Amino acid sequence: MIHYEIEQAGTGEGRRPDVGTRAEPAGWHVVNVFNADAVPMPLTFDTLDQALAYVARTSGTLRIVEVTDEGERMPVNRSTP
Repeated sequence: MIHYEIEQAGTGEGRRPDVGTRAEPAGWHVVNVFNADAVPMPLTFDTLDQALAYVARTSGTLRIVEVTDEGERMPVNRSTP
């Protein structure tokens, strides 16, 4: 079954751009939450609508990733219906 995870853009702390340049994110990192045993687990959603609602109410540079049972990850293109 497909599920959706949220990724957050890295801060780019490893390299600092010169003033006036466009800073690019250093990379994308899975947003984790802690389970009952305080173990970090990926924040997952069963439906795209749930993931979209989370992204809409959360600040930061986020993207939604579709994850298949085989572990394949594909960013969701939100520009098309």
